[in-house]
Amino acid sequence: MATADPSIKTIGTWKRIAIISFFGGLGIAVVAGVFFFSVLWYSNRPKQWNADVIRAHYRESECFVTLEDWYKKELSKQSDHKSHPAPEPPSEWVTLLGKISARISYDLENSTAYDYTLQDSKSLGLVSLQRLKSNGSLVDGKGLDWSLAEPTHHLWMTEQKTVLIPAHQTARVVFFIAYDIDGDDAVATSITDWTKKQTQKEFARHLLSDAEEFVLLDEARRYRIDLPLQDAFR
Repeated sequence: MATADPSIKTIGTWKRIAIISFFGGLGIAVVAGVFFFSVLWYSNRPKQWNADVIRAHYRESECFVTLEDWYKKELSKQSDHKSHPAPEPPSEWVTLLGKISARISYDLENSTAYDYTLQDSKSLGLVSLQRLKSNGSLVDGKGLDWSLAEPTHHLWMTEQKTVLIPAHQTARVVFFIAYDIDGDDAVATSITDWTKKQTQKEFARHLLSDAEEFVLLDEARRYRIDLPLQDAFR
């Protein structure tokens, strides 16, 4: 009776081990590859803006108007104020030129367990925008500045600087922006008395009629701070 060659049996066993090892290693490599690319995708995917970290609560608004007589200003450059004062403009001449400065106060609430610093408006990585009511689009909010609110009855203005909002606390911040007033705006030219505060507020509402809110984007932390305007200048 013939007996099996033990060397053939050993070779067969090693072949099975080699095949199992090959496919086992291939499976591990595939799993490792999938894991690696998943981690790579997750770390490089666009991060969502967090609008719940710093919440803005509207408090009050006011505005200030400064007007210039463009006609007289231009003529005064060419005349001697003492001996040759600038002549009066013609009655039909549109002389309106000036600026209206809007100031809007918000309480910024830090809902996290960490201090947050709102950088000044000129800092890199902090973008100010304006969202339109008409279609929700974001447009440039250039010109928007802010500072920590002053105590009541202080006689000085707060310097432009960063605003520290401690963890779980609230800081009152004043935002302000200036707009031009000129003779091309029919609403502006229809106003005869700019000294009335209610008139100034109505004109500020006119300028911001399509503005739903100002939006601040902190690119480093991916924070979004929404500053609603629906209650401003009422």
